[in-house]
Amino acid sequence: MVETLRAHEAWAAPVVFLLAFGESLAFISLLIPAWGALVAIGALTGVSGISFYPVWIAGSLGAALGDWVSYWFGFRYKEHVAQMWPLSRYPRLLPRGEAFVRRWGVPSIFIGRFFGPLRATVPLAAGIFEMPYWTFQLANVLSALVWAGVLLLFGDIIGRIIELVWSSMGLWWVDFITWLKALWAEISVMYTPAHFRQERAVSLSFAAARGFGLLCAFDGTRPVASALPFCLENSEGAAPQALFHLARGNPLLALADGRPFLLAVSGDDAYVSADWYASRDQVPTFLYQSVHLTGPVRRMSESELAQQVDILSARFEKRLAPKPPWTSGKMTPSRLAAMKEQIAGLVMTIEDVEGSFKLNQHKSAADRVAVAQALSGREEPGSKAIAQAMQKP
Repeated sequence: MVETLRAHEAWAAPVVFLLAFGESLAFISLLIPAWGALVAIGALTGVSGISFYPVWIAGSLGAALGDWVSYWFGFRYKEHVAQMWPLSRYPRLLPRGEAFVRRWGVPSIFIGRFFGPLRATVPLAAGIFEMPYWTFQLANVLSALVWAGVLLLFGDIIGRIIELVWSSMGLWWVDFITWLKALWAEISVMYTPAHFRQERAVSLSFAAARGFGLLCAFDGTRPVASALPFCLENSEGAAPQALFHLARGNPLLALADGRPFLLAVSGDDAYVSADWYASRDQVPTFLYQSVHLTGPVRRMSESELAQQVDILSARFEKRLAPKPPWTSGKMTPSRLAAMKEQIAGLVMTIEDVEGSFKLNQHKSAADRVAVAQALSGREEPGSKAIAQAMQKP
């Protein structure tokens, strides 16, 4: 909110003027008390560095104008004001204001400004009793200056106290965020029995060759996920990165603020019947290959996005050889620019790599051979691919 107020500084004074006017106008203040909003704006104004004086003058003018309009209504309509809505809903309110003005006279304008129920009726009562116009206005303007200043300064003090407390908690907050990241790492760990666990390099190589996965994040309420192609980059001495892009309307983009994402990369899978094992007393199962990549995600720059689109398409076009590869140069510049306007790029810095290849490693050699032979005879490409993976050393 501080950044919003700072970015729209020109609106601060008009907003305060309207709030103060509504808070001081008899009819509106009964419906929508605004003093709390003025205190809050005072707090935000202080910590955002916006000049106090324009906001204070605007609040004072709004308050003075609200009381002046209320005075005019009382002067013009006298006791009939009590029949107007919403005052008609509070029959005891106006008599209390009238009694207060009778007792205190001109000081009642100043004192009533600081008390909610009286603030709504004292200017009306002053008009009804035809308090001298310039006497009323003097008390009105002076009390408006003090009232607006007190509320805004009170908010300013509260804001600075909150800012001081928040800054003093900085180190604690960093520790808390570190703890949350550690907790995320714990709860997002892939279930990987020791028999199936793969080395980091093997898992990264598998993910790079696959180039397609499910990107997942948590928005604070529920998981959000999107299937997408990606490419991996490995630089000497730096953490590997996964690069991908999404449609601008994808909710995952709003979550790319440095929080950890999960990129789940699945390979082939195959159903295994218990009848295929050489040994007895087995149960059916699935064999599969899967890798989970976890790390913080940020938005790409426009230049990075342009490179990523070309690199990604070139990589997958290679698989179609001997077909001549498609390139973005085949598109008209206007069409290409229009398409790029509809996407945004993301970069994941990979911190955790977990690979699980369930290929019956925990079974006997006879069982592995029997299952691999059965899978090789199946027509599904996934079954044949798993059979080949089982036969690799």
